[in-house]
Amino acid sequence: MDHQNVEPMELTLSDIFKILKRNRLLILSILFAVLVITALYAFLSPKIYEASATLKMNTGNESSLLRLASSVPSFILPAGGVQSDYQTSIEMIKSRRTLEKVIDDLKLQQLDRFKKLSKDEIMKFLLEKIEVQPIKDTSLVKISFQDKDREFAEKVVDAVVNSYIQTLEEVAQNEASNTRKFIESQLPQIEERLNKAELALQQFKEKNKIFLIDEQTKLLLENLTNFESQLLQAKISMEEAKKESEAIQKILSKEEKMMVTSQMISDNPVVVQLRSKLIDLNVELAGLLTKYKSTDQQVVALKRQISEVEKQLQNEVAKIVSQEQRTINPNYQTLLSQLITLEVRINTNDAYIQALEKVISNYQSQVDGLPKLERELFGLMREREIAEKLYTMFVQKREEARIQEAGASSGVSVVDEAFVPNIPVKPNKKLILAIGFVLGVFLGVLGAFGKEFMDKTVKDVREVHYLAGDVQVIGQISKADEPNPDLITVVQPYSMASENFRLISGNILFSLPNGKSSKVLAVTSSVTQEGKSFVAANLAISFANGGVKVALVDLDMRKPRLEELFGIKTSDGLSDYILSRVKIDDICVQEVLGIKNLDFFPIGSIPPNPISVLNSSKIPELIEILKERYDLIVVDTPPVLPVADTSRMSNFLDGTLLIVRLNKTPKDAIVESLNILKRSKHNVLGIVINGVQEEMKEYYYSYYGKGRRKKFTMRVNSNTSKRKIRT
Repeated sequence: MDHQNVEPMELTLSDIFKILKRNRLLILSILFAVLVITALYAFLSPKIYEASATLKMNTGNESSLLRLASSVPSFILPAGGVQSDYQTSIEMIKSRRTLEKVIDDLKLQQLDRFKKLSKDEIMKFLLEKIEVQPIKDTSLVKISFQDKDREFAEKVVDAVVNSYIQTLEEVAQNEASNTRKFIESQLPQIEERLNKAELALQQFKEKNKIFLIDEQTKLLLENLTNFESQLLQAKISMEEAKKESEAIQKILSKEEKMMVTSQMISDNPVVVQLRSKLIDLNVELAGLLTKYKSTDQQVVALKRQISEVEKQLQNEVAKIVSQEQRTINPNYQTLLSQLITLEVRINTNDAYIQALEKVISNYQSQVDGLPKLERELFGLMREREIAEKLYTMFVQKREEARIQEAGASSGVSVVDEAFVPNIPVKPNKKLILAIGFVLGVFLGVLGAFGKEFMDKTVKDVREVHYLAGDVQVIGQISKADEPNPDLITVVQPYSMASENFRLISGNILFSLPNGKSSKVLAVTSSVTQEGKSFVAANLAISFANGGVKVALVDLDMRKPRLEELFGIKTSDGLSDYILSRVKIDDICVQEVLGIKNLDFFPIGSIPPNPISVLNSSKIPELIEILKERYDLIVVDTPPVLPVADTSRMSNFLDGTLLIVRLNKTPKDAIVESLNILKRSKHNVLGIVINGVQEEMKEYYYSYYGKGRRKKFTMRVNSNTSKRKIRT
């Protein structure tokens, strides 16, 4: 691998599980903290109770003015129109008028909790806490109010329901009253019109001495007034249908943006054709009815034909509406059905009106052919008939308005009275704890990955292999639950870590170049505290226990630690030898700690300028002397990155071992150290991974062969035979 540019290692599912496992304590800690906080909130928060009531909104209930539209033309009704709006009714529940009644009925301003608040502030408080929620696909509405006082919550909901119904009743009564007053205000004018018509007719008769008209003219008057009466009723019926259609269209327009209109239906070519056909048929029917009775076969057949055309018109209107409207709400489907019926009614009435106007026009031409006096008498009698019928109709509607005023209702029924369950709605302990658990897990996992992202150190064996590239990993050292003793191969010779050192020592001997009389092995690391001195000492002991005569040399002249590991203190060492103060035999600690075949050469006093000491020619001389005496020389060198000491030693080293410690060595440091060692001509034998958890060993042993023991031989310079070391 090119160690100049190492791309980040691809994250696998296995890596994710490892990250979570490594940080399980952090995840559990965060989860526990979040659960504690949520539990405190859930159990210490004040209990909130919810009172609720259910109302049934009669969306089909028409106002008094709308009912009047069923029988009175639009040009007679007061300006402003009417509407039936379900959503408007819902909004009225939270209207100022309703809430003011609630405040007054419950005398909220006299309660201690509201004494310092103005009426507007109390109203704002109620608006924020009163919820009005339509129940989907029904005409039911749920009114709810939440408060820590159960009794107060129930009283508020009950007051809202009563105030709302009372408000609606007042509105309905006012509408009926206004309608009655309007009709009563129009009656004198209509009565005056009737009186004038009768007076004018009477005066004309007396003046012109004409009191009767012939039978033919009388029949003409009867037919004409009859058709004019039908025309008036048809116009009334069409105005009613138009108003109802507009009201339904307004409701439907809130459900969908695409909305069918009466104009779209009227302009449809098929509808125009059918309406034209209805006009012709109704003109023909009117002509037949002047000659024959309604039971005549010709009349019955023509009525049947008209009925068939009306059915075709209904089907066409339904087709147009269904193409433009996509709603699936059952309530709106009912409105759509009503809309179709109304649009058919509008178009059939329109056709009937045009037919009547043609018939009346024909009759009017006959009237124009009468003698002058007879024509004037005919007109006066016609005016009296129209005024009389109009007066009769308004008197009838006045009585109907009085009945509606007396029986005015809100159009709302109470399905469920205000009720407060014993169980509070807040805090929802189960939900809060469930959310706390999910949030805790999420934050824990987020924290784990955040920690991994911020922590740039190497975490597992796989990462080391990836970063090492073409440099082999020749072994790993287990990390026990308790910290390993410094000299674990002495204190615990049968531990897993001691077995690791024996395995690594065998792999090192296979990795060292052949053909040399002695081997010089450097043990270094990228940075401090990676355990290079620990590895150097225990490797030396492992070699010595295997029968190899070993010299352990401490050349870390900045922070030497081998003396501390062995628990010895010397006054003279290699620094003194290099400065020619002592001889080599004077600084040698033979068979240190009684370990056979292991001699130790401590650093002695730390020199003020380590670089100058390391550049001394005495060091190569020392190494040559040691080569003659020992089978293997293990050199503990300074870390690679902080100082340049190790990079200067390649001329007398046969191989270099780089120590990497999990959760300690930065990833970039591994790559940079390998680059420096290669540039300085070091023979990097491999990497030893220190601090491997027990669960990580499987990867390494599957790589090298778990449980395998190897025999290897090493030829030494002295006259000894082959030394066999078992690992």
